[in-house]
Amino acid sequence: MQYSIQYLRAIAATMVVVFHCFYSVSFMRPDIDHFSWLRSGVDIFFVVSGYVMVSSTMGTSVDATTFMLRRINRIVPLYWFATIIMAISVLQGEYLYKIGSMLFLPVTHPVSGLIEPILQPGWTLNYEMFFYVLFALMLTIRERWQLPAMVGLLTMLVFIGSITDATGIFGFYSNSIILEFAFGMFIARFRLVAHWLFLPACFAAIAYFHEATAPRALTIGVPSALIVAASLSLEHRLPRWQSLRLVGDASYAIYLFHIMMLSVLVPLWLSLELSRLWFVPLATIIILTVGTAIYIVVEKPLLSMTKRITRGLKTLADPVSPSRPPQLRDR
Repeated sequence: MQYSIQYLRAIAATMVVVFHCFYSVSFMRPDIDHFSWLRSGVDIFFVVSGYVMVSSTMGTSVDATTFMLRRINRIVPLYWFATIIMAISVLQGEYLYKIGSMLFLPVTHPVSGLIEPILQPGWTLNYEMFFYVLFALMLTIRERWQLPAMVGLLTMLVFIGSITDATGIFGFYSNSIILEFAFGMFIARFRLVAHWLFLPACFAAIAYFHEATAPRALTIGVPSALIVAASLSLEHRLPRWQSLRLVGDASYAIYLFHIMMLSVLVPLWLSLELSRLWFVPLATIIILTVGTAIYIVVEKPLLSMTKRITRGLKTLADPVSPSRPPQLRDR
């Protein structure tokens, strides 16, 4: 994976962490309006997802089943691990809600009434898995038609949702935010890059327009796409910082667990009566550090285990023909 994309993942994860550091502390809330634009790190993640899915499959012979198995191996184990922790510690009962959360379904929270899983950051995973399923279906047609078909389908969903003022599950899946996946796909398919000067301009645009009433895909999605394209233009100029790349690798673990970590850090900070001025920088450092440790100690072993299981299942489903030696079949 390119350093520019990994660095961007690290930046996007940090943006979301800093936003929630302010949002989750009651005495920080007078300042939250100044930092609420940082939640747009999610939109950068969506554009990056669209980019990575196309760049990793374009020109290859990967089939829909293999693609979905890879995505399930990457997303599900750590998400289930985090969700089980939340399910045990937070809600009693509500088994259908918990099952829906585990299956990446847009379920309604029994307390807040919002469409969100038990692991609050998982609402973005509902969109990600939806995108993966559609992308896998697109892999069953000719490559030249995959991007037009995906863009057409996503645009149709958003259009129907907007003209019908859709709510509930369809309103969730027809939100304009899903077009951000298409933006990333375009960048990868046509190898689009933008000048690096777009980076400060687009971050400023997100900060200015993040509360606008226009569709999110326009106010935040377009600048996020330009940020990704501009970052790619710096690929060969960026220093090779392994620590920042590691944070990018760990961005998924950081994103999934940062709310849980804040649920511990906030009451601890309040009980110690420490200055609020130090909370955000220190909490951010702690969360990034612990999240990276979770990636190394938990996520990587889980990924290795699920890959071995998947390979074993594929071997059982497609045994080596007795008429040919195994080494010939592997070539």
